[in-house]
Amino acid sequence: MKIIWSLMASLLIGVSVRGEAPPDPAAAYVAPAGQLRKASGFTNNFSGVWDGPNAAHFGNSVYAFSCKPWRIHRIQMDPATATLSPQETLVLTNVQPLALVYTAARKLADGNGALYLFFSTHERPGETSLYWFHLDAKTGAASLAGRLPLPGKDHTRWTLAPDEKRLCAITEGGRLTTYRFDAAGAPVEESYTNAAKGWDRSASGCFSPDGRQIYVAAGRIDTFQCEPLSGRLTFDATLALPKSGGVGIIGARPDGKFIYVSAPTATNQMLYVLKRDPATGALSLASGVGGFFGSPRLSELQFRPDGTEGFYFDDGRFTWFTCDRESGAIAPGAKAAGWIHKRRHVELDRAHGNLVVLGVDGVDAFKLKGAW
Repeated sequence: MKIIWSLMASLLIGVSVRGEAPPDPAAAYVAPAGQLRKASGFTNNFSGVWDGPNAAHFGNSVYAFSCKPWRIHRIQMDPATATLSPQETLVLTNVQPLALVYTAARKLADGNGALYLFFSTHERPGETSLYWFHLDAKTGAASLAGRLPLPGKDHTRWTLAPDEKRLCAITEGGRLTTYRFDAAGAPVEESYTNAAKGWDRSASGCFSPDGRQIYVAAGRIDTFQCEPLSGRLTFDATLALPKSGGVGIIGARPDGKFIYVSAPTATNQMLYVLKRDPATGALSLASGVGGFFGSPRLSELQFRPDGTEGFYFDDGRFTWFTCDRESGAIAPGAKAAGWIHKRRHVELDRAHGNLVVLGVDGVDAFKLKGAW
């Protein structure tokens, strides 16, 4: 089925119309605090895409997913201007998923890429599936490369190591599994542990910035050591938080000194700043840091490389923040004037300072000022 794309006008900040000259890179940024400028956008029906990681980028392409039928949309992005242009669509045949749970992309040794797509599926009773696709470095085209059937339907979260050499699956009930990749990008089970108990489908996790620990939030924070060469997992410690319900990890500062954990309440967000020991990875609640912070839908915490500032989305509104070097405390700053309607996913191209936001109704690109 041919996807018909049309231009969006004034979704959040500014207007982009086909036929106009590309935005001047030296032009003033509109908002917030002179840091963000709308670059381009397209409308498209992305209905049926669940909340969570449902897009990834490799090179100058962004790969977004939608269903009925399940398909991968490749969107090319000009690195200088963040101008978007739709490319070919790859329809996935013989897939009967319940939900799209995870996507990620990584670079292979030969310069090409691999795209990973995890489905909870009806394909076979009691199985879920992790698909991977080959990405051509020159053309950006995606082609199906393989499928890894996984036992059970309770793989709740996945996370890719910062060095992209390891993939981790968090399973309801307390199983943690790491996968390495072969030369072609195929995932191969590496190590697992059943040490932790009581995880439910809301469990979330992340690697430490150096990849030596995996932290899992499930009403508490469980720390696992991950041996760099073998990927062998060892349960290390549990940190209880004052409020246990709905705890989720939303980010880590690039220097590895702090991990940020949220606990939504009925009207806002409780933000915990956890201090991390750089030698052991041990976590402790930073003294005097935390409190109510934004709406219950605060997400996408992104830092500049020096960790002193960054942005997040507060219920669809782009919000700038500053971060104290010593305490890790985050102070909200300027906010965008408008909201992104039904936002589903955010992709940050750090190399070029481009931000791509996927929503139910389409995709939009923004330019970010400064180093990322």
